[in-house]
Amino acid sequence: MVTPDVGSIQEKVTKNFSLEKFEYISERHFDLTDNFSLVEVSEYDIVTASGDVINEGAEAVFILYTNLFGADIA
Repeated sequence: MVTPDVGSIQEKVTKNFSLEKFEYISERHFDLTDNFSLVEVSEYDIVTASGDVINEGAEAVFILYTNLFGADIA
């Protein structure tokens, strides 16, 4: 899972996914707190975070938030 969230929000998101029986292996978050900064996350940073998650054993990567430019990466 890759999100722009701060750690405390990321923990809540992963807990909610776990309650729905989604297993997550690894996560990365960018510790952002405002909507404007979301669009400043580069494609490179998203690719790097996704690669880190995959390298830690994830079979798929969920890039959360529409303002992160994850669609072009898929």
